[in-house]
Amino acid sequence: MTEQVKIDQNLSLKERVAEFEGIKALVDEFGEIAYDATERYYSSTGYEVGYDLILKMVREGSLSRERLRAEPVDTVLQILTRFFEERGGNQPEFTVEGDTIHLTTKRSTWCPAPQAIRTVGIEHSDLCFVHKRAFAEGIATVISELVPGLKIQAWNISSRNAPEKGDCTEAYKVIPAWR
Repeated sequence: MTEQVKIDQNLSLKERVAEFEGIKALVDEFGEIAYDATERYYSSTGYEVGYDLILKMVREGSLSRERLRAEPVDTVLQILTRFFEERGGNQPEFTVEGDTIHLTTKRSTWCPAPQAIRTVGIEHSDLCFVHKRAFAEGIATVISELVPGLKIQAWNISSRNAPEKGDCTEAYKVIPAWR
């Protein structure tokens, strides 16, 4: 399943249903703790994707440690933007406020997750938080591990699947220790 997760066919209801059926099977068997294992799985897979992307960017000369140190927010934004562009499908809107990068997918943008959740019957207030947001957080983690002193705090701001039903937005605060 890891290879399918890495490809992330984010407009495929069939793929999303298959992923959620796997999560539901674990939850049915092990209970709520399965969500923690799921979050770690998707974060680890995102880490692998981030590692591969960063390696590719280093090899082509579009990314360096010096650039990350000199322009940490802009460089993290470049890495995240490149991931989403190469992935294709729905594209988040990127905005930067100071040292924080926001990724927003408008609530009106079609996404297979709500229908997949209904189809599978999985119960979680925001399954995407332990699913795709953990994946993006995995990418951010590998960036911060390659540059000592650079931290990236990631959190979920809102989701169409959460009780308050907002846009799907996550934030990445880029914190360099040298500033």
